[in-house]
Amino acid sequence: MQTELTKVLQTGGSVQKRLSMSKRVFTALEKVFSAEIAGHIFQSKARIYVELELEGYVQFDSEVFGAGTRFPATCYGWCLTHKGRMAYGEACKSVSDEQ
Repeated sequence: MQTELTKVLQTGGSVQKRLSMSKRVFTALEKVFSAEIAGHIFQSKARIYVELELEGYVQFDSEVFGAGTRFPATCYGWCLTHKGRMAYGEACKSVSDEQ
């Protein structure tokens, strides 16, 4: 069974495929992106972030605040991977093209 990509490569064509994602995934990536812009990691226990981690869009990470002081605090949360940033950017581009 040939995939669409295989057919395009055999014919010498180019591939221009836009990422189409559900509103739920887009909103989840938007929350993590907004947290990164604000300078912190996004904390959530929602199941969608585990699903996005399995797909490679986000990763569970930690950040230490007050390192080198008497009482440093470690916070755990979600941050975007490069794949997640690219997918979110493409989705934003698609949304702006539709308007």
